[in-house]
Amino acid sequence: SIAITGNGDLITASMDVGILRYRHNMTQEASISTLLPDNKSYYLHKLVAGHFWNILLSGKRMIATNSPWDSESNQIVISEDSGENWTIIKRGLPDNYSTENTIWEKGYARALIQDPVNKNKFYLGIDGQSLFSSDDGGYHWKKSYSQPDNLRIYNGLALQADSHIYWGTVGGGVYASSDNGKSWHLDGLQGKHV
Repeated sequence: SIAITGNGDLITASMDVGILRYRHNMTQEASISTLLPDNKSYYLHKLVAGHFWNILLSGKRMIATNSPWDSESNQIVISEDSGENWTIIKRGLPDNYSTENTIWEKGYARALIQDPVNKNKFYLGIDGQSLFSSDDGGYHWKKSYSQPDNLRIYNGLALQADSHIYWGTVGGGVYASSDNGKSWHLDGLQGKHV
């Protein structure tokens, strides 16, 4: 996942490597710094070392999905100060990795999107588990009222400004919801790998 800050820094979230910041000055070569997991606090490092799948930026806020190696479950990490300090969030998320009906051996939290109108509203797709939403900037999560018939999601999650949610699945196609996840229907691309 790639995001760009207001001052032009490039932020990446990646498997095994963590969250990196690439700063580029037109008179110098690009400089790279590690935000996570190479953190000043070893305690924090150990709790987040693993896979980072997706990162979103909103002002100084950074919110990323994280699947740690030494944990039984996915989590969200949030920084309110451009990556200087981080908070680990698990409230409302499953307390274990799903191992059934997943793309890989575990169900990872890869898909993360922000509502284009309400900047404090986020949606999270966890492979084999469910769609989750947060109304407070990612600090508390709740499971969607209902789920698509196929929960095998890699990163195919999108939201239109009119609140239509699209859930792209592996082997099932694209499901859509026009009522904030209360009901779902197939949206034309049936039986496709998305």
